[in-house]
Amino acid sequence: MELIVVSIVGFVGLLFLVLGFKKGTVLQFSVYSLLLTFVLGFVGEQTNTVSVVQKLPELLIVTLGYLAFVWGQFSKVKSKPSVLGHIYFILAHVCFGGLLFLQWHLLDSVSKIAIAFFQELLVFVLASCIWMFIPVKHKEQKRIVWWQYALFALPISLAVLLGLDGLKSTHPFYSALIGLLTPTITVIIATILGIEKLKWKPMVGLMLIIFGLLMFYF
Repeated sequence: MELIVVSIVGFVGLLFLVLGFKKGTVLQFSVYSLLLTFVLGFVGEQTNTVSVVQKLPELLIVTLGYLAFVWGQFSKVKSKPSVLGHIYFILAHVCFGGLLFLQWHLLDSVSKIAIAFFQELLVFVLASCIWMFIPVKHKEQKRIVWWQYALFALPISLAVLLGLDGLKSTHPFYSALIGLLTPTITVIIATILGIEKLKWKPMVGLMLIIFGLLMFYF
């Protein structure tokens, strides 16, 4: 039953995340990811599971760097943000925050392989049900073959397993804090592949993030 609850929370979070990206922007998503990190840090501080008060200067550097990066990189992206985008992203991050705590406690008695397998299996089943029973209108697009789905699944599976491994030995706050690197790493990889163009101003923010994290941990 605990695995079912964890998996459903994760699925609902993913569903709201997809809806958020349909109605909102990457900048909105990035800001709510930062807010989630601070909420998890506050909860950890109140429950005496982490201590962030003594690390506020380092966290401030990370925050300024993160905001500088996402604003410099994504603020001019052409899109039409809506109120629904904010609502979906808020709900998604509420689910993800709850998911981290549920997984954190569950890892004391259940292996990371079992959690990852059951969670992704239930996501696959529920998503398949939605796909089969709810008509989805979409534009004509290039057909994705099975091996491409398998290729997508490999890094996702590895990320889930490594994330659970790190979560088991730390705290949800640290998982969210390191997760702030995701937008920067995504842009860097996209730049290497020639999909995205990395601007020089966000690089200042990236350097601040790295500097702040190094100070925070070392």
